[in-house]
Amino acid sequence: MKDNSNFPLRVKRGGCDVIIYAPSEALKYYRISYRVGGKRRQRTFKTLEEAQRETNALLDKLGTGETSVADLSTLDVAMLHTAKRELEGINVRLDRACYEYAQNIKRLGNSSLEEAVNFYIEHNPGRLKDINVGELAGEFLQAKKDAGVSPYYLRDLRNRIGTFARNLNCRVGELTAEKVAHRFHQLGFKPENHNNQYRVMRTFFRYGQAQVAGHPVCRTHTGGRCL
Repeated sequence: MKDNSNFPLRVKRGGCDVIIYAPSEALKYYRISYRVGGKRRQRTFKTLEEAQRETNALLDKLGTGETSVADLSTLDVAMLHTAKRELEGINVRLDRACYEYAQNIKRLGNSSLEEAVNFYIEHNPGRLKDINVGELAGEFLQAKKDAGVSPYYLRDLRNRIGTFARNLNCRVGELTAEKVAHRFHQLGFKPENHNNQYRVMRTFFRYGQAQVAGHPVCRTHTGGRCL
């Protein structure tokens, strides 16, 4: 049985010290204990030689003011390497990635960041960058035709949606409530036609919900909510 009567060993250098503890019945490893920034830190090692080697390295770092390095545990170092590996191929610093993650998590409350990203991707498909209002109107009318709506209803939709989309040269992502209101003003609908046009446009925006959900147009022209 090893003689542990000389433990704990206190190793001092300048104003810094590290204590080495022998293995015990509860913990079968050598431990070193030190303080950084007022906090006590401990690390464990299988052999006394490893503990002494790490003690000398720590005292060198503590003596030169490298407390940020000395303060890192083995787990901290492993997590740091993992984080840097996950960011490979992304042009962002680790501290910036952590900041943006923390800020967005705070804003999301009980929802996860993954849920928010999935929702955004679902409602903002990348193809919309290249689709304009006229193309979306064409898809809408074709979908209604495929659904088997009556010829009269399809003709009414085509006239009203076509009138609205004609000469409205903008992408779906650029469509704002102001542009819609301006377009309605340009068309100069009579009161009864204005209401009918509003009804059709609400149906149109409902179809485009997957593309413009959360978009100001969707909220403004459907009674403050996406239908």
